[in-house]
Amino acid sequence: MSKNTINEIADLDKPLEHLAQMTEKICRECSVTTDNAKKLIASKFGIPTWYQFERQLNATIRQREGGRELFNLLKKIDECISLSKFDRNTLSNCSKQLLALSLQDCIDLPTHFQDHLISLNYSEWHDYADDTDVDIHLAINNWAEYSNFRFRDTLSEQLNEFVRFKINTRSVFSKGDLLDKHSGMHTYVRCHPDGSSLTLSEFWCQKSPHITLSDHENFVKQSFRVIEDIVQKLPVDLGLMDVRLEFKSADGERFYQDVFLKSRISRLFHKKRLISSGAHDGAVEYLEIQIALSSLYEKTLL
Repeated sequence: MSKNTINEIADLDKPLEHLAQMTEKICRECSVTTDNAKKLIASKFGIPTWYQFERQLNATIRQREGGRELFNLLKKIDECISLSKFDRNTLSNCSKQLLALSLQDCIDLPTHFQDHLISLNYSEWHDYADDTDVDIHLAINNWAEYSNFRFRDTLSEQLNEFVRFKINTRSVFSKGDLLDKHSGMHTYVRCHPDGSSLTLSEFWCQKSPHITLSDHENFVKQSFRVIEDIVQKLPVDLGLMDVRLEFKSADGERFYQDVFLKSRISRLFHKKRLISSGAHDGAVEYLEIQIALSSLYEKTLL
């Protein structure tokens, strides 16, 4: 494999084509199937499945592209300030630090990023940006909205900011991989285009790279409090109507009875659906639970 890190692959012009070429090469040289070649590539990066590897790569591509875009916009702002003869001494320390961010700083999304952006006053020099094809203010504010949920520690906080970002910016960016920094629980989020519905799936633990289906179930059982916290703190004031939870299980009905029905969110109005699916390592059931958030709102009024 010519590239050693996910960052290096993400920085390529066509990272997905590069992965396809890597897969073909491994198939030829190792005489393995495409699926096995993909597993080998994922394991090379310490990630258990190809799906999870793709999600991580896509998130990395987005972050690094956004960081480079931010860096270029900040350079444009710096040029505009110079052209306007604006007194730089009147800039706040936050604004000065923001304009001094390196490319790597922008990619890494520093935790003080939001305060820096809020403190940057456009009023004195924004006319000098009129000749650009990009609305600098809107682009930076949208990137600030996007990056905001990445700074949060818990899945609940991240998801709240993700939904606000989706609705406030009307962004086509409707998917996201989120990670609870305390428990290590990961989930994949899909948001309906109008922001009315959420789907949470692919609950797994980043700290357990080689997790079996039974271990996966045990992990989700032990960390179900994280899921409870997510649902109970969803921002219903933004117009969310329902959330769908999707779990992998060897016995979906048992998981529903033993875990969900014993949780704090089981009293919310919900519907369940079981879908059976064959898998290489045995039968898998997908348990879908759709929760009406109107019942959550009614509960808060009691």
